[in-house]
Amino acid sequence: MPFIHRAYCLTYTSTSTKELFIPIRKAFFVKKYGSSESWFSAEIDPKYANGHTLKKIAENFERDPTFEDVFVVRTKKRFRWRRDDPNKLNKLVTFHCKIRKQIHYIAGMSRLWYIKREGVDGVISRNPMSLTFAGMHRLSELSRYEPVVLSKHLSSQHNWLLSEFIKNAPYQFIDHIASEITGEEFMSPGIVTRRDLL
Repeated sequence: MPFIHRAYCLTYTSTSTKELFIPIRKAFFVKKYGSSESWFSAEIDPKYANGHTLKKIAENFERDPTFEDVFVVRTKKRFRWRRDDPNKLNKLVTFHCKIRKQIHYIAGMSRLWYIKREGVDGVISRNPMSLTFAGMHRLSELSRYEPVVLSKHLSSQHNWLLSEFIKNAPYQFIDHIASEITGEEFMSPGIVTRRDLL
């Protein structure tokens, strides 16, 4: 889950999933000039703009050579967008649904989007909503039926990771559900990001 991944990596420093979520700044769809060939592109955060990052996501993405000033990656898979095609929106939606499985975000005071690496050992390939629900359900079971076990978890040296999950999961879950139902992105009223001012 993106919203506790950093806390997890700080807690378990020997983990092999340190770079599971690659931060991106902008995401957009591109149509090739003079062709119907189209794809998804994303600008990688400058801290991660290097060949090492590209290797981590190379199964589905490649660097876009048309951007020189910024590090932009694009999907290897394409879809067709023809102006006169009555099914063009359906093709875009279908392609978007496939891409959305690998693009995740953290709800908060600013827009935080990530590309999730695929094919990493030990990582459950499920939507963060499903994983959040499963985690909340397990905590509910522990609090009802095994309070002693839950108490041991909460008093362990890694209890802050569990605290981070408990603190953030409800807000993240509700935001994800609301976004899925409405198709809109929600942010706290009055919040203006630094990028919005540029």
